This record gives sequence, structure tokens and C-alpha cells, in this order.
Amino acid sequence: ASTAPVNLTTAENKFNQHNIFLTQTFYFGPEQSAKDSTQKKSILPKYGLTHHFEMNSNKVWYQDDEDSSSTFYSNFYISNDTTRDFTKSNTITNEIYFHNYSVASEDSLNTESFKYSWSGGLRYSLNRFEQNQLTDTRHGLQLFGSLRNNEIFPSKFDYKIDAAVDLAPKYSGDFLTSVQLKFQPNPLFYIAPFASINMQSPSMMIERFYTNHVQWKNDFKKQFIVHSGAKLGVPKWNLNTGLDYF
Repeated sequence: ASTAPVNLTTAENKFNQHNIFLTQTFYFGPEQSAKDSTQKKSILPKYGLTHHFEMNSNKVWYQDDEDSSSTFYSNFYISNDTTRDFTKSNTITNEIYFHNYSVASEDSLNTESFKYSWSGGLRYSLNRFEQNQLTDTRHGLQLFGSLRNNEIFPSKFDYKIDAAVDLAPKYSGDFLTSVQLKFQPNPLFYIAPFASINMQSPSMMIERFYTNHVQWKNDFKKQFIVHSGAKLGVPKWNLNTGLDYF
């Protein structure tokens, strides 16, 4: 009697990932003169315009020399002799957004400093998905924004709000909204509730998968996700606890 193999000595996986990004910000604000003999003038930042460009590349190769007589695999969709599968995903993201200038240290505080920070802009993405003979390209256009308090300024109440909505035809109607709050009335304890609501379309890989041993083609609807919860902490004891609800 013979037994089915539990591993493949000829199987090989290879994964590559590359990321390149460029971010540039132009600040706007009133001019100020240096308080020394140089008489130099500089800008006191108040608002900013930021451009962010990013390229992501993910590649996965899988190969084995199992043929159709193998008892390890039950399906051979592309080749009966060997398997040479690959999955590639290349994404280009381009976004531009306007925001106020929020200081990051107490040394930068002045009378013009904002006690909160906000931003809003537009994001374009181009994604190309390849898997063996399958090729798909999708465009995304997203409007996004955020609002949060500046933690440099002492406060018992902290907040962070983020929102994004998709405008492109394929993903039109998708959105993500999240709210994070934190209330600390005294140094003894704090409570931090949070919630997020997400409507998202299935990814290209979830919709279609085309390899030698596994294939599927799905027609899924958008997924509506609600996630909420709260955290409770006692800083003096380094104690944290919480709960999540999906």
C-alpha cells in the first residue's frame, strides 16, 4: 500500500515587494523677520499643500513539478505536467490635499498655532492585476479628509475623525468613516471609544483567481462592515483592557 505525499519537495515560492514614494509640501503663511542682525525673512507656516506619489509592486511566483498523475492535487486547469503560477499587482497612487499647519513640539508654539489639524484632498489610484492569462486594470478616484485635535495642547478630550468616499465608476459608493475618542478626566484612568463604518467592493483577487490548481470567479456584492469598541486604561498601573464588536 502507498500513502499520499504530505509535502512537495520540488515546490517553490518566491515573493517580491517594492515601494517607492515621493512627498512634497508647500507651506503658506505670513512673513516674519529674524530677531537678529541678519534681517532675514521667512514664512510662518499656517497652511500647506501636499502632493504624494507612490508606486507599489507585489509579485508572487509558485512552481512545482507535479503532473496529473499526482495524488496531491486534484485539479490541473492550465498544465498537466508542471505548474508555473504567478500573481502580480502594481499600484500607482497620486494624491494632493490641502491642510493647516499643526505644530509637533512645544518649541514651535506661537499665537498662530492651531489647536486642531484638518486635511482634505483627492486621491487617484491605478491598479493592474495579472495572474497567468488573467489581466485586469482598474482606476480609483477618492475624496478624503480628516480632523483631529493637537495633542501638544493639554486637553481632557482627544478626537480623531477620518472619512473617505470613492467616486470612480467601479468603486462608486464605497466609503470609510472612522471616529476615535479619548476622555481622560484625571491621571488615574481614561476611556477611549471608537467606531468605523465601511462599505467596500471586493478586490480583484477575491472576484477572480486563476491558477493551475485553484480557480474561481465570484460575483460578490459590496460588503458593509461596522466595527466598534472601547478601551479602558489605568496609566499608573500600565493596565489596559477593551472590547471589540463587528
